[in-house]
Amino acid sequence: MRKIIALACMALSALAMHGNLSAQQGPRSTGQYYRDLGVIFGVIEAVRDIADICSEEFPDTEEDNEKHYQSWRTRHLSLLEEVERHRTQILEHPVLGAQYKRDVYNRNLTFKTNQRRALAAGGAATFRANCNKYGEMSSLPQWDLETSLAGHIATMRRGPPQ
Repeated sequence: MRKIIALACMALSALAMHGNLSAQQGPRSTGQYYRDLGVIFGVIEAVRDIADICSEEFPDTEEDNEKHYQSWRTRHLSLLEEVERHRTQILEHPVLGAQYKRDVYNRNLTFKTNQRRALAAGGAATFRANCNKYGEMSSLPQWDLETSLAGHIATMRRGPPQ
């Protein structure tokens, strides 16, 4: 179980880039719309990335990983749709849109590379064991967005600065 929790916490490692990750308390909201929305989107992407990485490295896990990922998406569908509406508004912004696209692309590329390294750090057997536990991971409290990112979601719902 400890390994599963550690792996789930890696999904939140993007938050550490923002200096907001506390192992005891979980991520803290900055109260800044764009930063908090980025954290939410980063965690959402991490859930997908881990399934993809595991499926790429161990193709026999793909079917189960996709089933668990889709189950996670179903549980969070309303919030995911809400986040996507906010993201679309930023992408369509005449000034922020182009920069946001570049930033997101670069962050996602770096994050996925780092995720792959973290998953592989314990060797092939540990990597496979973690990938085999993706279903358990996707059900952990850390991946319950409404709870684990409540402050970030509240900031997002207040909307961008005027």
